[in-house]
Amino acid sequence: MREENTEKMKHQDHNMNLSLSIESLANLVSGMTKHELIDRLLHYDGRPRLDFTESYLKGQSDEKLRHILFAALSTRAKVG
Repeated sequence: MREENTEKMKHQDHNMNLSLSIESLANLVSGMTKHELIDRLLHYDGRPRLDFTESYLKGQSDEKLRHILFAALSTRAKVG
């Protein structure tokens, strides 16, 4: 089920509904595993541009990864 959700989220990132509320976005990111967070950050295709290596991301805490992804997605939603 987690792998199915990860694949679904990869495709949703490209077509993410930019009208998500901040709360909805926070809930989405808070429910992700470390593996999902790293995957989303490595495959993030939007603005701002992200340039992280997998080894760097693996060395970060789950909370830091959530913060980075939330900031990128919420910034994209504002710019979008």
